[in-house]
Amino acid sequence: MSAVATDDRAPRLGRPDRPTAWYRRRGVLWGAGIAVFVGAAVLSDLPQRTSRSGQIASAVTLVKQINSDVSPCAYAVQEAVSIEAQLTGGTLSSANRAQVPALLNDDQNACAFTNSSINDLANLQPPGIAGGKYLGDAVSSATLWTSSDALGAVEAIQKLVSSPTDAASRARLLRFESLMATDRTAVMTAVSSATRVLGASLPTVSLPVLPPNG
Repeated sequence: MSAVATDDRAPRLGRPDRPTAWYRRRGVLWGAGIAVFVGAAVLSDLPQRTSRSGQIASAVTLVKQINSDVSPCAYAVQEAVSIEAQLTGGTLSSANRAQVPALLNDDQNACAFTNSSINDLANLQPPGIAGGKYLGDAVSSATLWTSSDALGAVEAIQKLVSSPTDAASRARLLRFESLMATDRTAVMTAVSSATRVLGASLPTVSLPVLPPNG
């Protein structure tokens, strides 16, 4: 009688299957995968140390962005003050006088939140670096300089153009020009403080010094 061939791969009777090694079990593998994923997420959320050169570059970028955002309003308020001075001094030609209302309206819009530059300025976020608090103070003071002080000055000039002897509008103009000087100093002081903390030179914020208006 010929022997019956047997399949060595089949489980042998009376011998239980060998249990799967613990490190190959589905539950263990699944749990390990979750642990790796969570660990990677936690590490990615931890604050990353920025090099000194990186911190300086971030600060320079922010100050340059402040300058870019304040530029339209800075030009506008200088134009408005110049127009008012020429009207008061009688040196503005008749041809240019006809353009004044439209020019002042443009100047007003340049310093209002209807201008995207002013919105961008107000929404600037200082980097989380040494001196970042001071840079945040510079953003806040620059926003006041444009959207409150300069805008108020332009609006007072608009009133003076139509009513040159209006004492209340003249007083408003003087008050807002004083506030512009105060907030300009606050911006410069904040940037100087950030410069000191970082130990590196930062750009100057380009806010004009307006001549006294009397």
